[in-house]
Amino acid sequence: MRVLVVGATGRVGRRVVDQLLDAGHEVSGLARDPSVLPATVHTVAGDVRDPVVVREALTAGDGGPVDAVVSALGTPPDEAADDTLSAGVRTLVEAMADLGIERFVGVAAAGVLDAPGGGLRLDAEGFPPFLHGVAEQHRAVYETLTESSLQWTLVCPPNMPDGDATGQARVETDRLPDGGTQVTTGNVAAFVVRTLADGTPLGRVGIAGPA
Repeated sequence: MRVLVVGATGRVGRRVVDQLLDAGHEVSGLARDPSVLPATVHTVAGDVRDPVVVREALTAGDGGPVDAVVSALGTPPDEAADDTLSAGVRTLVEAMADLGIERFVGVAAAGVLDAPGGGLRLDAEGFPPFLHGVAEQHRAVYETLTESSLQWTLVCPPNMPDGDATGQARVETDRLPDGGTQVTTGNVAAFVVRTLADGTPLGRVGIAGPA
């Protein structure tokens, strides 16, 4: 499978790249500075909000579209979050539709999952005010995917400490698993790669380590 990883040098993105390569897939990586990626990765440097850059990345440099896209784009952890995430995913979705690429797996914050009392977690009472700027970026991603015709999965973790995959992650459709407060970057990456291999669009999926 030919896969484009956007945000390929980030904490989750780099692990996704490595796991895809280990599984024998052909990988392209889009990042502002992809020079740290393995030599076997076809790299594209640039801004994910730029349609020209995105189209180059989606065609892996040879005119043929990739089979699937992973978005591991992040946001600054404060109210200073810019629109790289929301505008970048919107640019990706539009270009994917134009090129006939249907499979998308993204990583988003747990705020876009359903809250126990109804609505989204990011709108629930007690949601940290300092995370509202970041949360709105993730809400926009969720809305863009919902309005698209893509076959999409949005993997939604809570706090993500760096760590390897343990095989102990719990997942639940639309909601965060009970008692879930954190999950390692390795477990998130492993679930992303398994979802790509399976090929079934799952919508929103909450993921967390053992309670």
